[in-house]
Amino acid sequence: MNVSLNWLGTHLDVAGKSIKEIDNLFTFAGVEVEGIVSKGITSEKIVVAQIMEAVQHPNADRLKVTQVDAGEGSLRQIVCGAQNYKVGDKVPCALPGAELPNGFTIGETVMRKVGWTGDLPAFMRHVQTDPRFRYTTREEMLADYRSAQARIDASTDRLFDVRPAANYEIRPVEPFRERSASAGSYSSASLDGSRPGIFYLNTYDPPSRPRYEMESLLIHEGSPGHHFQISIARELTGVPRLRRFGGNTAYLEGWGQYAETLGRELGMYTDPYQDFGYLSQELWRAIRLVLDTGIHSEGWTLAQASDYARRNSATSETVIQSEVERFSAIPAQGLAYKIGQLKITELRRRAEGALGPRFDIKAFHRAVLEDGALPLDVLDAKIDRWIAARRQR
Repeated sequence: MNVSLNWLGTHLDVAGKSIKEIDNLFTFAGVEVEGIVSKGITSEKIVVAQIMEAVQHPNADRLKVTQVDAGEGSLRQIVCGAQNYKVGDKVPCALPGAELPNGFTIGETVMRKVGWTGDLPAFMRHVQTDPRFRYTTREEMLADYRSAQARIDASTDRLFDVRPAANYEIRPVEPFRERSASAGSYSSASLDGSRPGIFYLNTYDPPSRPRYEMESLLIHEGSPGHHFQISIARELTGVPRLRRFGGNTAYLEGWGQYAETLGRELGMYTDPYQDFGYLSQELWRAIRLVLDTGIHSEGWTLAQASDYARRNSATSETVIQSEVERFSAIPAQGLAYKIGQLKITELRRRAEGALGPRFDIKAFHRAVLEDGALPLDVLDAKIDRWIAARRQR
């Protein structure tokens, strides 16, 4: 996605920041800044706002995006729908509360922890090419994930007092779809208890699969991510079936991404490279926002999208091909992921600020999960009521 410095200067409050600082921030995040005037306020503005949150800059509070009208363009309609806004409403573009460091911080933090003395590009090449960070066989990959599953599952009581009755197991993605499938996906347990939930792990081309993304991927797809949220909803009683089996991407995937942010509180990410894997995934989500908009708003070809991902990440060619094909087929999915995560994080911060020492993380998570996959505006109102009720105790 190309936007101009003039466009940024017109629509963003950049007081106190140099043009070079803005250029560096957005170029690394995935916005290629050109010296020509771009279009007016279109879906790019929404995406720029999300990228700002996804790569939170130390001075991000200076970069504020005003509200814009939700117009009739197809992608903007999808974006508005993901946030539960109607066409014509005012859309708050910069949702508060992203807990995500910028890309330079990602590399520098881990480099210091592991004693790396080279520069950031060299470190990125190191983790991409050193064989010790890659799997060698499918069996090794499955065994590693199954071992980590036991550790993560044992830690969820730290943050949750609600958990599903169903368990889940890890299986490899079937050969017929592994070449185009994502790194992992979740399939819910049967209602009668005859089959557990399944985390499908893509073991195709093991050398393309980084070891350092294991914990964050497992938390997202398994416990306390999709397995927790989907199974808890399906096991609800006394509610309409829509609440048990329905859902929307912003809530479902927003919860999965929010769950990843709980890794340190669960005692995970203690290995610096697993921490790097989590942070790298957060950076990749920012890249996804650009791919999403580039393909569906700017008319990018698959080759252009693949080249962009290749130039801005350490991701393997196998994964880049799969991701570009995925986001070509599902418009605005990348946007919905991030919108949902930011909203749940915002609600947690709101509750922490309002309740202070009375804030109970287990009770908060129960409140978010106990009614199924709610539209984000309904969830927002529910948490406000929950906060008010907790204050009166």
